[in-house]
Amino acid sequence: MVAFFATALHFTCKAQTFSEEMLNKYPPSVISRLAEIIVHVPLNYETKLKIATLYSYEDSIVTQALMQGAQAIQIVNIKEQTWINIQKLFSASQLGKYYHSLCTASANFEAKAKASLVASNLSADTSFEHKLYTLYFNQRLKINEELIKDANDSLIQDKLKAVLIRFDSLEQKTIEKVRLDNYINNRIIALDIIKPLQPSDKQKLENLFLNLAKTSKNSSYNDNFSDAMHRSITDTVYYGVLYKEKITHTAVNNVPLLTRSYVSKYQLSKDGASKLSPLIYEREKRMATIALAFPSVNKIGYEMKSSTEAYYDSLISRVLIYDGAEGPKSQFKLAIKHKKLLSLTKDQVDLLVVKALELQDLKNSYKKKNEDDEYASRNFECTQMQKALTEDQYDKFLSVKNNEPAIKDAIEIWKELKQRALTQTYDSTTVVPAIKKYQLAKRMTKDRYDNDKIRQSANLKTIDNIMMPEPVRKLNAARKNNNSNDKASNGSFKW
Repeated sequence: MVAFFATALHFTCKAQTFSEEMLNKYPPSVISRLAEIIVHVPLNYETKLKIATLYSYEDSIVTQALMQGAQAIQIVNIKEQTWINIQKLFSASQLGKYYHSLCTASANFEAKAKASLVASNLSADTSFEHKLYTLYFNQRLKINEELIKDANDSLIQDKLKAVLIRFDSLEQKTIEKVRLDNYINNRIIALDIIKPLQPSDKQKLENLFLNLAKTSKNSSYNDNFSDAMHRSITDTVYYGVLYKEKITHTAVNNVPLLTRSYVSKYQLSKDGASKLSPLIYEREKRMATIALAFPSVNKIGYEMKSSTEAYYDSLISRVLIYDGAEGPKSQFKLAIKHKKLLSLTKDQVDLLVVKALELQDLKNSYKKKNEDDEYASRNFECTQMQKALTEDQYDKFLSVKNNEPAIKDAIEIWKELKQRALTQTYDSTTVVPAIKKYQLAKRMTKDRYDNDKIRQSANLKTIDNIMMPEPVRKLNAARKNNNSNDKASNGSFKW
């Protein structure tokens, strides 16, 4: 047992050992307390022997005091007196070395435990844990040294408070730094998952975020990150993913109101409205994404917004045209409006939609160069319509297109006949339909041969010869006679 105890003490006290005489003379309780001293400061044999004697005397005094019913404070006083006597055996150098070693050991133990706990709570890496260890070790060592210098010093509390304040500030800064680093690193990892960031963009984002953390301390990490991101990243794909819920919520809320607005304005069919809603939803999502990516007006954001509006306006126009909702502003739109009557195929309708949009582009382009003039679209429309439709479809279309104008022509001609007193022998119920049929044939011919004036003129003459109603011939003669009389009265001709 003695051999085992000596071996253990040999390792505990490093190079310090105990002689057989000491091990045999003093009990383990004395030897172990002596070992706790020499592990911090090397002592010669004589000093060790004196210390062992003091501890042995202390044991006997404590035993005697306890047998006499001594209070705990008396036991503490005995031990303190023993320690005072032991310190007198040390040189100043030995005493300083002992306390420094004792403080270091205590500080090392506490710093390791605290650094490990804090680093674990912050999910920090080993490099940060080492920084914390260094900080806590220096703090504890300084406190221990202040306490050991003179525990009875009246200023000890102020000195300890100053140490704690200084190291608490350093601790807060160190922990804040790792929190900031962890936050921005995790956010950058999240962005990389969406789409790999360029190294330069990562560095710029990190620097901006850390600078904002210093200058905008009242703002949250999220607010500072959002600010830094808006200053450094313009790719909307990141915002689309990060703010997906907010963007979707905005779009979902806007779609019903906007769809109802289109339905009311253009008298859309249910089928047209069902096709329009998804486009409005996608447009609103895209516009909400751009608004989040560019909260303040700048050139890039403005251009993105403009191009998005143009793109979706074009798609929405296709739906409106396909549904016949924008009115007969061109032959293409009119044909689409009557697609069932004309038995148009889907491919034909799609082609007419394309031509309607192409015509709109031609008009817009022409208007930019000629603000006070309108694009003459008749030739383009007539040519493209004949290419898109079959002969039978085109005949039906021309009849639809010119029916109402032909009716108006017939009514106006009948009015003029009445004004000239040329209706005495005619019945409007038979004459007006005949005139309408004649006018319809002429209008259809003008459209069909708009790009071939020679054939147009020849066919119009044929229609006049074959289809012109007798009342119209009389009206033309009356008009011609009026023109002759007007010229004669003006002195141009005299018969």
